[in-house]
Amino acid sequence: MQPFNHDEVYAEFINAHQGLDNEQSALLNAKLIFLLCEHIKDESIIKKIINIAKQEKITDAN
Repeated sequence: MQPFNHDEVYAEFINAHQGLDNEQSALLNAKLIFLLCEHIKDESIIKKIINIAKQEKITDAN
């Protein structure tokens, strides 16, 4: 198993949104979230991740 490459994964997320409008992009994000949650399968970890994300400053990319 290769080491986790954060930059490559981030680039994959960004590239997945190319050509999508805001609604399509939001739907893709929702699908990704649900799929990742299904993969994690640990409610305590998912809740911890949600709390960490809520604590970080969210800014508009535009």
